[in-house]
Amino acid sequence: TSVNRQVGIMNHLMGAGGPHWCEDPVVDRENQAFNTARALIRIRRSCYPLRTELDVGAGDGAQLAYWKLHDGREDMLIEEQPLGMLVVLSISPEPSIESRKYRLPSSLRYTEGQAFIDLLQPQRLAMVFTTSNGTFLLVPAELDPSHVSIFAPVETAVKDL
Repeated sequence: TSVNRQVGIMNHLMGAGGPHWCEDPVVDRENQAFNTARALIRIRRSCYPLRTELDVGAGDGAQLAYWKLHDGREDMLIEEQPLGMLVVLSISPEPSIESRKYRLPSSLRYTEGQAFIDLLQPQRLAMVFTTSNGTFLLVPAELDPSHVSIFAPVETAVKDL
């Protein structure tokens, strides 16, 4: 896999299949990049909207932000799966000091007061609010200079042990 290439694990050096990169004894499991990669893989596996091809841009130029949307696949229309999730990627020279708002796509029917949680930093919450200009997700300030955030409705999030 591409992760195996990144950590320098090659199948021809390990035999016919070698250990998965998560179990390899050479990989430093305390490394932040390693732990973030593992978390992103688990999140993508467990959140169906992140695996669909439906997305709607939500950025303002300073960040790459987009909504990942559920495609309506009936066997995945279960209470535990969100209908939409906000993904924010940002690289800036200094921490964000202003909160940001992201317009909800018209297909998402989240109502004012709906809480969203950042799956990578669970202490961070965002809130849906409505104005005469539309419905938005308000994300609080104090983001790290470089960060990834994945916001999901709080009731769909399950603590990862």
